[in-house]
Amino acid sequence: MKIATNTLVRLEFDAVCRLLAARASSDPGRSLATELMPQGDNEAVLLALDEVAEARRLPDQVPPVSDNLALASILESSSAAGSLLAPRQLQDVGTAVATAARCRNWAEALESQDRLVALCSQLAPLDSMLCRFQESIGARGELLDTASIALGDIRRELRQLRSRIKQQLEKLLLDERTSSCFQEQLIRVRNGRYVVPLKADYRGQIKGLVHDESASGQTLYLEPESVLPGNNRLQQLLQEEQREERRILLQLTDLVRQHRCELEQNEKLLARLDLRFAAARLAREYDGHVPQLVDEPLIDLRAARHPLLMVTETDRLELSRAIPTDLQLLPPTRTLVISGPNTGGKSVALKNFGLLLLMVRAGLPIPCAEGSRLHLFEALFVDIGDQQSIAEQLSTFSGHLQRLRQILELAGDQALVLLDEAGTGTDPAEGAALVIAALEILQQAGAHTVLTTHLGRLKAWAAETAGVENAAVEIDPETLQPKYRMNYGIPGASSAMATARRLGLPNRLLDRAQQLLGEQPQ
Repeated sequence: MKIATNTLVRLEFDAVCRLLAARASSDPGRSLATELMPQGDNEAVLLALDEVAEARRLPDQVPPVSDNLALASILESSSAAGSLLAPRQLQDVGTAVATAARCRNWAEALESQDRLVALCSQLAPLDSMLCRFQESIGARGELLDTASIALGDIRRELRQLRSRIKQQLEKLLLDERTSSCFQEQLIRVRNGRYVVPLKADYRGQIKGLVHDESASGQTLYLEPESVLPGNNRLQQLLQEEQREERRILLQLTDLVRQHRCELEQNEKLLARLDLRFAAARLAREYDGHVPQLVDEPLIDLRAARHPLLMVTETDRLELSRAIPTDLQLLPPTRTLVISGPNTGGKSVALKNFGLLLLMVRAGLPIPCAEGSRLHLFEALFVDIGDQQSIAEQLSTFSGHLQRLRQILELAGDQALVLLDEAGTGTDPAEGAALVIAALEILQQAGAHTVLTTHLGRLKAWAAETAGVENAAVEIDPETLQPKYRMNYGIPGASSAMATARRLGLPNRLLDRAQQLLGEQPQ
């Protein structure tokens, strides 16, 4: 889809992505949601929408994707031959492999031919790798005794040897002939060797090696001669254990390197699965539907709501916060001119035309009623907001003209163009003339355009020109409060005086303004 980055920003598509990411269950799923973009390939759009629809039909059968972990840095660290991953890193890989296996089992249990089930069938099972990791890495990221027979034997001997050394030292500490020589009946470790705390006054009375002494010098940490052979064997076994652990970690890292492609593919598939269920959760919150996608270039979104107007302070969605309105651009109309008072909802409606198109293009159901229809326009151009640039010394009006020039160069028969407050920022007559000329060019190019305006000449031109229609944002005639709905076929009054009175401007200012308009005070 042809779309500029600033178009996504001005229509706040990134805010929708953040809502979507908040409903994902895994880091890769959240990343995919945050980076979501409208698709240019219509087949990809249809596939995504179908997958979300399937996810909505399974509200109580959610795939176990929460432990799908982002492995990019780990896989990069394992890419070189001879590289060594830490046990914690290997544990993350094992968790990811187990997650993929659980999702395959989840899909198989559904016993259906749905697309999401087919998606899970593409997950590489890696069963032998999973078994190897499960017997090698523990829940706390430690290497298990079962990682190899040799490691199990070494650790078994280590446990037996430690127990035997401690028994020898405890016997020495408790022996009536020697117990008075020690500061306390405790066994210590110094330099990886078991020692006992000998009183300095008894130096030389018990044969052995002194490895350390206390800060006061009153305690010597003695390795008795009787445990020297045991401690020596202990050091030898610890070195053997370290070598065997390194050998195992190298083997496991090799496994990761060998299956890097499968691990990357699994992560992507599980992230996509997570994204679809996140989209289903979001759609349920705003009562979203997929409009009928039609070949004829039109927009017929019934009871459409702006999704961001529903957002509460806690990022939940409440339907009642956004008033539904019909968004229509129906043949033979190619240009829709929306007018009416300030704060009446013109810009919100205009942005919603574009935002809902982007959402569908991104594979998301949208907040509209069933029976809605939408054409997947291939390009979207917008001129919304202040285009002023101090650096380029552009006025607001010049900024709008520059953007309009770019739109006229690019917009064709598959383009939707959105123009906010068209023709403002200069003399109203000249501004209206420029906009009308631009709209005629866009019509000749086959583009469809929606614009908001206060200019009376644009409203009059819309009323008398084929293929152009007026629409008015609705206000309450008594309270002058906006209703945020649109009436098609009629222009809207700007109601500047009424709006100023409602906002509390001084009466003498309002009376003088009416006099200047040639009207009597009411």
